[in-house]
Amino acid sequence: MKANTQQRSVCRNSAARPRKRSADVKGLAIIIVNKVKEKGVATVEQINNLLASITDPKKTDALRSCLRYYNYGILGGDVIAAKQSLEKDNPIVAAQLMNDSAGNARNCEDRVSTFEGGSPLSSSNTNVNELFFIAAAIARLVM
Repeated sequence: MKANTQQRSVCRNSAARPRKRSADVKGLAIIIVNKVKEKGVATVEQINNLLASITDPKKTDALRSCLRYYNYGILGGDVIAAKQSLEKDNPIVAAQLMNDSAGNARNCEDRVSTFEGGSPLSSSNTNVNELFFIAAAIARLVM
């Protein structure tokens, strides 16, 4: 299953400690969606920490946009709906939601990539994006 994703190390590390050793493919997809949520929450904390220390209005606007992408698009919408879709045996919708959510992380990265010295969220956005693609790939295996 991991061989079907390009992010093997992220997949391996994210699924290394599943709640149930006997998790089926659907269970594995839910584990990865939960990991997306965990990484998304950590990214929101990182954004809030940056907002507390940055005074440049353009940078704060970009970071506030990232907060909206994460709080409303990713954590408040797609992650919840993807998990519910998997639980209700609708993996097609879950895969689409994870692909849509990856767009929110990319949009955030686009907003902060112009910061002097580069994006302070590059690693977080990349990690979240990789997890989205892994979750979508696993959800497609459930179909």
